[in-house]
Amino acid sequence: MNPLQLPNAPAPQRVSVVVVGAGPAGLTVANILRHAGVDCVVLETETREFIEQRQRAGVLEEWAVRALEERGLAGDRLRTAQRHTACEFRFDGGQHRFEYSEVTGRHHFIYPQPLLVADLVRAYADV
Repeated sequence: MNPLQLPNAPAPQRVSVVVVGAGPAGLTVANILRHAGVDCVVLETETREFIEQRQRAGVLEEWAVRALEERGLAGDRLRTAQRHTACEFRFDGGQHRFEYSEVTGRHHFIYPQPLLVADLVRAYADV
């Protein structure tokens, strides 16, 4: 036995890529690599349950949604995510709505990132 290997640890294995962290970015990269045939492993110190429930930001821009959809990583929840085309600024006691989709032709989605992470974990781990 290798003196650096713990007695109950699984046998060491070699992979081409190690992704550190099972957040949205790490899981997206791992899924893309796996789909491209690159062997990889995601290292995370927390449990699957924890990372799927960790609170994160909830807005995804349209380009990110399109990129996830093109790679089959959007999940069913994303298809029902709330679409937003404006934002509201509040100052000087007033509300000022800015319809940015009229200017840009784009929108964003309200999609809780814990749900996105759960979809990405499922795509990576439950194959």
